Amino acid sequence: MNESVEPHDAEPSDNQPEVLPYATTANSETSGGFVLAGIAGALVVALVAPVWLTVAVLIVLVLSVPFRRKPGRRLIPLAFILGVGMLAVLLGLAIQSSPRRRSTAHSPVLYCMMRLRGIGNAIAIYGMEHADAWPPDLYALVLDYHVDERQLACPADAVRGGIDFFYIPPAWAGDPSPPPEDTTIIACDLKKNHAGGSRNVLFRNWQVRNYVRDPDFQSLLSRPENAAFAAALRAAEGP
Repeated sequence: MNESVEPHDAEPSDNQPEVLPYATTANSETSGGFVLAGIAGALVVALVAPVWLTVAVLIVLVLSVPFRRKPGRRLIPLAFILGVGMLAVLLGLAIQSSPRRRSTAHSPVLYCMMRLRGIGNAIAIYGMEHADAWPPDLYALVLDYHVDERQLACPADAVRGGIDFFYIPPAWAGDPSPPPEDTTIIACDLKKNHAGGSRNVLFRNWQVRNYVRDPDFQSLLSRPENAAFAAALRAAEGP
């Protein structure tokens, strides 16, 4: 009489590795998450970094994707990654070359303001080196190696060469009661430098105010502390 043999589960062989049911899913999610994070990183880099750095990030991202399909793992097409990476590069180039960015970073008026601020710093250093004396003119700052001669030219002036800023030694120098710091003019750029009549103005507190319109500038010139400066400026520029 044949005895019935109850079926039983076969024990795993010692040479066969045990496959966890969640392994392939976790690996697929990890790979997909890594690639998506890399794409997001490429987009961010394209907005703030040079193009060569964006391309380097894109190459690393492509090389990090497995080239062989493994069981249970979905391979994201390389064409998709390359397409998103190139989109990131083009987006970065468009933002970096936008007119607003160029006008903010490379505006001649702002360059002129920066040069006038540098002239103010040079005048202050000149005073410290010459017993609180004021330079007789702006070219004295060049002779003392405090500024380069090119710094005395405004980038907005179509005619190159010469000095595009106006300065005279203050009439109140040595006065025990100096005039107000925030309204007393030390130097400014010439009227011919900028279209529209705006100027950059350096005050006694060494602050530079930019885009000062002509009505506001004339109001500053009418103050008593700026009387000598206003008369000399009108003589230099004409009516």
